[in-house]
Amino acid sequence: RTITEPATLTAELEAVRRDGFALDREEFDLEFCCVAAPVLRGSGRFAATVGVSMTTRGFDAERDHVIEAVCEVAASLGAGLASA
Repeated sequence: RTITEPATLTAELEAVRRDGFALDREEFDLEFCCVAAPVLRGSGRFAATVGVSMTTRGFDAERDHVIEAVCEVAASLGAGLASA
């Protein structure tokens, strides 16, 4: 399930920028999903990434909550960097 076509990758990156998170659904392993969100400094510059990996079954049961939690942690870290 790995993205191999340039046009598909471009579309995926646009979706990540729009949505504020990236989702890997069974790309490396058929039983795991990953969610990641960027940690941005106050200027909007990239500083780090926060992510979580979990079983597909667990992710399916808590998808929205997991995405929201990862994005909240990333935003909180970014706010801390902005004030440091």
